[in-house]
Formats: sequence, structure tokens, C-alpha cells
Amino acid sequence: MICCKSTSDVVERFLEDSVEVVHNRIKPYSLEGEPENYSLEEQFAIDLENNAVSSAGLYKMDSFGVDFEGNVYIVNQEETKDHIFKFRNRGQFESSFGRHGQGPGELMRPPLLTVTGKDEVIVCDILNAKIVQYREDGSLVREIPTKSNIMAFPLKNGNYMVMGRLRPDLTAKFLIYPMELCDGDFNFLKLLEEFKLENVRVTQRLRGTPLGFGFSITQNRIFTGNEERNYEIWEFDLEGNLTRKIRKDYKHIPIPDEFKKERLNRLNKSLREIAYFADEFPPFQALFSDEAGYLFVLTFEKDESGKGYLIDIFNPSGAFVGRMSADILVNENAPVSAIIRHGLLYYIQEKENGYRRFVAEKIIH
Repeated sequence: MICCKSTSDVVERFLEDSVEVVHNRIKPYSLEGEPENYSLEEQFAIDLENNAVSSAGLYKMDSFGVDFEGNVYIVNQEETKDHIFKFRNRGQFESSFGRHGQGPGELMRPPLLTVTGKDEVIVCDILNAKIVQYREDGSLVREIPTKSNIMAFPLKNGNYMVMGRLRPDLTAKFLIYPMELCDGDFNFLKLLEEFKLENVRVTQRLRGTPLGFGFSITQNRIFTGNEERNYEIWEFDLEGNLTRKIRKDYKHIPIPDEFKKERLNRLNKSLREIAYFADEFPPFQALFSDEAGYLFVLTFEKDESGKGYLIDIFNPSGAFVGRMSADILVNENAPVSAIIRHGLLYYIQEKENGYRRFVAEKIIH
């Protein structure tokens, strides 16, 4: 548990181009009705070293989803008999589905799984260029062919937030990845955000620093963060209207030599020769939010144990009200790092021996 409140309870708010800006200081505010302390208590875990888990056929965790009854759906992207594994709300294995293949309801490489408010499971399959919708028991509802390898996130109003509908210009110095609002047939409605990444083929430079980019969707809000704005989170309604900017002063974290060494060890010789690092980490790693509209921002600031990262907590009005810490694995190839349902924080962590475990922890305040 980590929490350090400020002596002032006055949150700075002002308008900028007709949009409310909430400017938070570096320490949490003491506000009436808000908890003073936050901590986490583990409820259950799904461990790849567990024989019951491995015998079910799950040997790799890439992404996951959680329905509103607390059932967990874990995705293995790699070629396997089934790609999706369902566990009940205490971590007991129930079934698997999403057979590997190219037929109806079959998957080739699914990097993303989301669960709708109706507890239907939506999977984006980038190799088959389709979106597959299942019922919670794994039976097929429908398939939606896509013209490109998109990642789509369903919204309560029937629209989608979509990434990858347009492919970037591979000859440009920077690759531009738009985050768009689309209708139910994936027709463009509005641009929400653009993420820019240096094109290594043109610049011959490979970024070794983690990316500072994230988003989260609640019942009626969309949050996006982009390191180009430093620590400033944009809040949209489901129609794509920018309603608030949440800013925060933050601690700048230099990138240690051991982190650089570990990153370089993952690369082959030719890539190591062109790799470079910024002087410091981005302001944040990932965003996630709960049903009540609280926003949680995973930073690069380590907790006192040195094992977990501090998470900044903002209330529904954008005020910085607390902190907690968790050892969350951020997979740069999976856009969702953590999910909150009914006061439980769900995420994947990597153990010291390299095995991964899925964790459900109760948020206590």
C-alpha cells in the first residue's frame, strides 16, 4: 500500500479551448468522501506452472478479458488447439474455444479479446482479417470480415473504437497509427488520437525505451494518453467529444543501465547496433478504469519494495486522490494491461523464473 496525501485540497480547474482542464500536483489531494489509503489483497491466481492449468492446454498468456460475473477469458496467440481459455470467477478452469484454423469461429492469431456489457466475447483475428463474436459458452454469434488487420473495442452505444483501419505510410520517417471512432460497420466517424512511432526502416534507429501510450474504456467514457503530451490524459464521451484533459505533475524517472542491458539482450546484433534510449521513461505505462469512472494510471515509478510500480488514481472528476502499487506486466503487443471489475484488479504478472500468472486482487480502501 502506497499513499501520500497533499496538505492542500484545492484542485486547479480551468477552461482551455472550451474544454475543462484539471491540473493535479505531484501528491494526492485530501478530498471529502475519498479514501485515505489504497491497497491490494490477492483473491486468486491462474499460474502457468500449475498442472491443472497446463493440462487444460494453456501454456502462454498474451491477453485477457473479464465479464461482469467475474469469469476470466485468457488468450494464447500462438498456434494451439484452442486460443481462448475460460476460467470461473475463482480461477477454476471451465472450457476452451476458438479453435485454430481459418473456418467459421476459428482463429489464427488473436492479439486482443474484449467482453461486452452483454457478456459476449469479441476477438480480433489479425491473420484471418476478421472479428469473431462468441457467447460466453464459446458458441459462435457472428463473424465480421475486415478489410485490414484492425483491433476493435466495442462501445456501449454500438460504435467501436478502432486501431489499424488505415495502414501507415511505410516510406515516412514516422509511422502514424490513428485511433478512430467507427460505427457498427466500421465506417469512420471521428479521429480521437494519433500515435506516432519512428520508422526504423527509414531512420535506421530502433527505440529501446518503452512506449508511453494507452487507453481505457468505461461504460460512458474513453480515456487516452500519449507521451507527446507528457502526463495529460484526454477524456472523451462515447460520441467522440473531448470533455476533459487530466494533467498531472510527475516524477521524472531516469532509465537505469540494468534496464538498457536487459532490453539490448533481447535483440540480435544488428538491432543492438542501432538501438537508442531516451534519458528518462515516459510519464506512464498504461491506463485502466472502473465502472464508476475512476481512472488508474500505471507509472514507471517503483514502489518501496522495488518489485511493483506505483499506480496513480483519479476520481470521476479528474482529481488525483491516491496511489497503490502492483507488479503488472505490460505487454507492448497487447493493448490491455489491466482490468477492474466490481472492485477487483485483474492483470498478468511475470515471475522471476519467467512463467506468467494471472492475478485477481481486491482493491481495499
